[in-house]
Amino acid sequence: MSKIKKSVGVICTAIIITYFIWPSGSTPNASAVANQPTEKTPLRGDIRHSPSLQKVSTSPPTLNTKKPPSLTQQDSKELSPIERIKAIQNKTSLHQSLIDDHQQFTRYPSYNKAIAQSSKDPIISRYEAYERSTLSKDKNHTLTIWTEKRFYLNDEVATFYASLKDQQGNDLSTSFAAQVIFGEQLNIAQLEFESSPHNGYQTASLTLDAATYKEGIYKVLIANRTNELADALTFTLSRPLARLTGEYQDQVVDGKLRIMAEVEVEQSNRYYLEASLYSSTNDPIGTTQFADRLESGTHWIPLDFSGLMILDAGEPAPFILRNISLAKVAMPIQRAPLSNPNYATQQYDLAQFLQSEGGAQEPL
Repeated sequence: MSKIKKSVGVICTAIIITYFIWPSGSTPNASAVANQPTEKTPLRGDIRHSPSLQKVSTSPPTLNTKKPPSLTQQDSKELSPIERIKAIQNKTSLHQSLIDDHQQFTRYPSYNKAIAQSSKDPIISRYEAYERSTLSKDKNHTLTIWTEKRFYLNDEVATFYASLKDQQGNDLSTSFAAQVIFGEQLNIAQLEFESSPHNGYQTASLTLDAATYKEGIYKVLIANRTNELADALTFTLSRPLARLTGEYQDQVVDGKLRIMAEVEVEQSNRYYLEASLYSSTNDPIGTTQFADRLESGTHWIPLDFSGLMILDAGEPAPFILRNISLAKVAMPIQRAPLSNPNYATQQYDLAQFLQSEGGAQEPL
């Protein structure tokens, strides 16, 4: 009797195991189960050709102990990072800030950027001269140097400034000298500074003749002879080989404002234009940019301003093309002088401008 119970137990166990692991619709008969080996058989090199193994590998078991990933988890793998943040139900202030920044960043076409205030016009800031200040080791003196412009053309006169002040900010009588260096190694010229009447600073000038100075970045190392304070500034000598003729046209195209600027190209190259648009009351609206290869000759360049960006500004026409930067794409970039055409467009009804390229966004 014990032998019979034992045999029945083995058969039942085999049937239970078979129920959980055998593919659906192909349950073996009892004799097949009884003939299965009780010991594990090592896999052979040709086991992949076994029909039963191929059948098991291609058909999922009826029951699976692992839960399949939820649809939410599967979908999240296909979402972008910002879409995942938007899908969060309990958002923090950081989440909302990221969403707001992303919406603002992608609100207009990639070539457009709104200007919050005129002091933040990126075109003007690229041309603004900067100053550098260096404090002495004993903290008793401050050397300040600056240049008149950041970009020069051949035959222009570059002017540099230097001053020395004490702890109280009083100008000190002293002398300065400078070296003009090109390519970090070539010493081009020596400069002597002269005192400026009724001012605490001193100046030195340099004529950038074409025979001596070629396009590139120049460093001006300025030293104070009294306490050996020294600092350096840089400027770029440009040969853009293209110029704006001063001729402009405007029209509304596909719900956006397009201003055509005429450019005369001396040498075929890749060129870059950036322009800022203002209202007739001098309130900034935004910038646009254009980059492409231009062959020698005369070209009309399209400067497109998003209709949504114009609607967000809430300013009526006419609009003013305030600043334009034209540059030859090189290393370093060869930038022409800042142009201020102050070109006024025609009168337009704001209804002519689209809210967005796809018409999905609303004006702010």
